[in-house]
Amino acid sequence: MASRLLPLLGHTALVTGAGSGIGRASALELARRGARVVVADLNPQGGEETVRMVNDIGKESKVANPALFVRADCSVDADLVTLTEAAGKFAKEGGEGQRNYVGVLVNNAGLQSVHPIPSFPPATWNLILSVLLTAPFRLTQLLLPEMYEGGWGRIINVGSIHSMIASEGKAAYISAKHGLVGLTKTTALEAAAQTQNVTCNVICPSYVSTPLVDAQIANQSRLLSLPPERVVSDVMCAPMPQKRLLDTEEVAGVVGFLCGEEARGINGAVLPIDGGWTAR
Repeated sequence: MASRLLPLLGHTALVTGAGSGIGRASALELARRGARVVVADLNPQGGEETVRMVNDIGKESKVANPALFVRADCSVDADLVTLTEAAGKFAKEGGEGQRNYVGVLVNNAGLQSVHPIPSFPPATWNLILSVLLTAPFRLTQLLLPEMYEGGWGRIINVGSIHSMIASEGKAAYISAKHGLVGLTKTTALEAAAQTQNVTCNVICPSYVSTPLVDAQIANQSRLLSLPPERVVSDVMCAPMPQKRLLDTEEVAGVVGFLCGEEARGINGAVLPIDGGWTAR
């Protein structure tokens, strides 16, 4: 049974893009709250490392069989079907006290490519839309019926500050992240008509300290002849009052909060985690 110390004990979570960054931090946060976690990623090395970290947490909290890695390409529908089947089987093998379905879905997998619209490669557009928008729709579609049947579920879509604002060169990413807001709101409305304790929300972080962003900072530092800290404060985070990168753990903390019973009244919300950026 769940407790105040392990509020997700008995639940199974599926996190995409969990081999690094926000996805890994979210998987670890959910594990700390007692969930068993299905780690989905395209990169086996990163995914297996996350599984090892989740297993270490599970040993401390005495959660049996705490993690499973599934390699999945979120642009391939057959992979998404296989992923949900593997996750469902993992949930059913949890043993006594475990709900036998995937009750938490964190749609986090993503990628980025920057081109002006006249030269934006159509194949890249299609790839970004498939991973950032179609995959969350399909995973929601595949997992939502059992959440309805079980009377409990949490879907957290990882959007971006670019779910709320736009910038040049990122047409596909921004279109997908804006679309994720629409998917979130529609899911929330449909879920509320079925049961009071299945929710769907989207979180919208600004720039987060990840290996991908660190590489961007290094490149901009060389190109602009600025120290890395000035790239962050004066370029990347110039419109952000706090003028800093977010930590993956603070983003994951919001993911964990949204899975709690204290957040069951939050449904269809678009939650900025942006240091005041969109308050302007």
